[in-house]
Amino acid sequence: MTNIPPNGNCFRGKLRFTGAVNASFSGSEDITIHLPASTSASNMPDYVYIAAEAAADRLLSLQNENTFNFALFTDLHYAPNLHESDPSNYPVDYDTVASNIVSAINQVNETVPLACVISLGDNIENVNQNEISAAGLSTPAERGQLNRNLQLKKAGALAKKLRGLTPVFLPLKGNHDDGSLTAYYAESDHAYYLSYVMQDTDYYTHFFNHNANSHMVTLADKTNTLAAYLDLPTSKVRMIALNSIDIPYSAESDGKCPYLDAPYNQYLGGQHTFGYQQAQLDWLANTALKLPDTDWQVMIFQHHPMLNSFSKRANADSDYQRFNYDVLEGILNAFQQGTAYAHDSTTGKAPNGATSALFACTLSADFTAQGAGQIIAIWNGHIHRDLYTTTTFETLAAVTLTPNFTNKFSTADADFLSGQRFNSSGGISADSAYWVSGYIPITQGQTLRVKYGSVDAAPVWSSRPVLIPYDSSKTRCGDPIYSSTTSHGITLDTDNAGFTYTAELSGTAYVRISGRGSGDGVIATVNEEIIYTETETPGSGKNTLFVSSMLANPNEGAVAAAWDGTTYGHTAGTAKETSIDFITVDPVAKKIYTTRYGAGADREMTYPSV
Repeated sequence: MTNIPPNGNCFRGKLRFTGAVNASFSGSEDITIHLPASTSASNMPDYVYIAAEAAADRLLSLQNENTFNFALFTDLHYAPNLHESDPSNYPVDYDTVASNIVSAINQVNETVPLACVISLGDNIENVNQNEISAAGLSTPAERGQLNRNLQLKKAGALAKKLRGLTPVFLPLKGNHDDGSLTAYYAESDHAYYLSYVMQDTDYYTHFFNHNANSHMVTLADKTNTLAAYLDLPTSKVRMIALNSIDIPYSAESDGKCPYLDAPYNQYLGGQHTFGYQQAQLDWLANTALKLPDTDWQVMIFQHHPMLNSFSKRANADSDYQRFNYDVLEGILNAFQQGTAYAHDSTTGKAPNGATSALFACTLSADFTAQGAGQIIAIWNGHIHRDLYTTTTFETLAAVTLTPNFTNKFSTADADFLSGQRFNSSGGISADSAYWVSGYIPITQGQTLRVKYGSVDAAPVWSSRPVLIPYDSSKTRCGDPIYSSTTSHGITLDTDNAGFTYTAELSGTAYVRISGRGSGDGVIATVNEEIIYTETETPGSGKNTLFVSSMLANPNEGAVAAAWDGTTYGHTAGTAKETSIDFITVDPVAKKIYTTRYGAGADREMTYPSV
């Protein structure tokens, strides 16, 4: 590259010369021309431009008469408030990164036209506790209203930046977008008013309502369910975006959250309650998957992974709080097989055993006339990993988990106390948010292992005793034990969802433990690991390619193992601040190429034929 001496800011562009210009200039070369600042064509940092141009060049080399391209990013977790209030832990400015994402995508689009840009959700972070605490508000309604306003402010600020994207934007919703995480932690009784979190109508107004494309069809036009598809007629591909946090934002008659009954009392709103309502599922089965002709193929995008792709099978995984997942899988399997599917239930169910009349669903779909359908890939964010796998749909009923342990904990125990907790002196105090277990037999030298129903059901470790030892007469024989206890203490799991305790006090015959919620889903073992045997019945579905993409969040330093086993870190002030994938699909060769801008690496995948 030849650089003309600078005279102000850089005008970035490529001039192609053919033939000899002078003795020192070769026949074809890129040059960078520097012009005065007032005529600068772009304000993007040099590192963004250079990395975007490099990605564009690699993307260009993949093109042929059959390919189409789009851009994808996920899990930005936009939170300027965290950067401003806690720069040591959130060093990278979110506004800068959001602007750089727009600049990089638009720059690539100038070289290789992109059909669209897709965000796979968690566009904004839902952590507002510091601002709410500082406000000193006295009622849940006031705190809730402030939480909603803070989420709307972030949504508006990010949406304004993303409107600068040149290609059409498909903005999926994630489980952090509605603000319900703050709602959960702000109220000790968890009976939060769902009207005070950002709802689908708000999300639609900020992120969807500014799209204008003749080939985009949104379910949101009528019901504000955040599902849409975008047709690429030349390539005969339909891009379908689903809302995996499609939940009713409605409270019970007493104003409480409707998702608080067992066995899912530990969950609240969009943070930990996921699902698909009938309107979206019916739209998917009878509109989105009904294609113009048999040559068309589909790609499907949602925030959460399909449960038989990358999610853990353990019930402790909060992703299992997903209502009507079985209906979604049934529809997609029927589409691929070219068969019919019907579902009729007054109670939607989730893989963790929860049921809810809020997810009642009756629908039928018939793909027999259309024939077997081709799913190019099902793409997700959420897990912050670059992963891909090819497998078949397996209905969840075909997966059996058998405990390889004996659970010593039961809410049916005669000594189990609901709405009670240990106080600092080891006595029992009333507290509607807690429970105290019955007496769990354990002797000196034995090890107690505890797993809670979810991370959120775990005790507030810093302010509550979690365990008290008793002798054979069930008389306390030791002080309350916290995670911070220096002797005879407990060891927390890395995810705070449980702990390990080895009884060291002589005379110990029992322990009692305390936790939050109702106690449903808690496991306690003595001298046994908490492990399951998983038995699977092979599915009868077609092979499907599942793909997960790395997060774009600039303030998560090590983004864990990518698809090739490498750990890629986000680095402030470089293109590695974030991750963007530029996707090339070749429907004839059945190939998908992802060209990575920023942290991560390019990859190549083959998707199965029908």
